Amino acid sequence: MWRSHAARYSVRLMVLECVCSDPQIHRRRVEGRVRTIEGVIDITWARVHHRQAEHMKWSDPCLLLDTAGKTAETLVAEAMAYTAAA
Repeated sequence: MWRSHAARYSVRLMVLECVCSDPQIHRRRVEGRVRTIEGVIDITWARVHHRQAEHMKWSDPCLLLDTAGKTAETLVAEAMAYTAAA
């Protein structure tokens, strides 16, 4: 879908993938989420774990942002540097 949108609007696709490499932190974040949007199904740790097993790697160049142990400000700075260098 993202590739087709980029092609349709003649823009370059830049992939930024956020992961949490620490399973304990990741699980704590997933289980601690409070969802207040009507109709949105809660994501369980089992579902997240299953999706990780299905994870497909990008064939496009990709910036991998690991959220474990980094501040939001650091991650935004990494993303901005990546997109600015393009």
